Amino acid sequence: MSLFKKIRRHAAVARGDFGAMFGDVEIPPLPAAVSRLVAEVNSAEPDVERLAKLLSSSPGLAAKVIKTVNSSFYGLRVPVDNVKRAVTLMGLEQVRTLSLAFATLDALPIPATEYFNHDIFWTDSLFRATMARTLARKSLPDQLEQVFTVSLLADLAIPVLLDSWSDYYLPVFAERMSSGRRLADIERDHFNWDHAQAGAWILQGWGFPDELVCCLACHTLNREELIEEGLDDSPVVPVAVASLLPSISKAKHENLQPFFLAVQTWLGFEDQELAGVLEEVRLAMADVFNLFKLPDHVATDCLDLMTEVVAGRPEREDT
Repeated sequence: MSLFKKIRRHAAVARGDFGAMFGDVEIPPLPAAVSRLVAEVNSAEPDVERLAKLLSSSPGLAAKVIKTVNSSFYGLRVPVDNVKRAVTLMGLEQVRTLSLAFATLDALPIPATEYFNHDIFWTDSLFRATMARTLARKSLPDQLEQVFTVSLLADLAIPVLLDSWSDYYLPVFAERMSSGRRLADIERDHFNWDHAQAGAWILQGWGFPDELVCCLACHTLNREELIEEGLDDSPVVPVAVASLLPSISKAKHENLQPFFLAVQTWLGFEDQELAGVLEEVRLAMADVFNLFKLPDHVATDCLDLMTEVVAGRPEREDT
């Protein structure tokens, strides 16, 4: 059975009538150029020339894609200076997922609530996406950009729901802030669905590729559920593992344990291998965080703590 069929069998996207529940929710529209990009990406035979022209029609988006391709993430010997060259070198699949990720970021609202910090939200998302991509390098080397994109957009429903469905969603989000429980667990208790499924519904409405939609829908599943659904060797796994990382603003030894346990039991990484992953993430962060104009020092502090824990050194004192 194909990955897509396995995920569809889980029916995570279809659980709950989101169209009815969110009748008053204003889903932010994608810019016209991005909508055309999505349509081209979804066509039976995407054309490199047309894709390059669509990306080039949005200078900011094209610049981000080119800068990403030239970053230490890829280690190209000869830098690229145009989208068509980037597609030729990196492949259509890699460039399209990066393009969709960057395009989506600009479409999301900034909720006006004390419980949401825009910079921390995207710093967490970018840190987890960088971690997921690095964790996937060993077993899914040909799907790194899909893993990165899904992980980066994994929590996209949160700002949408806080902005347009706040009467219902804000108390749930506030409970997460005060209790320390995982947000998906609280959402399921209250609504019988979680933000992964709501996010998949949003991406589906935007016309995103089915494999991205379905992988995002399943990233909050636990290991037993992934095994039961036959997804334990799919791109969902590194995304699900990275999603267990706490917010970098609240990273403490005890909060990191679910992530460390998942890396060991879900992925089979030993401490030495995980130490290598952390170092690779550290090297990639400066370039990647610069792309989003976010400071990387908080993420670096979190990595320092994680490295100390893995190395067996005593937990550092909070400063």
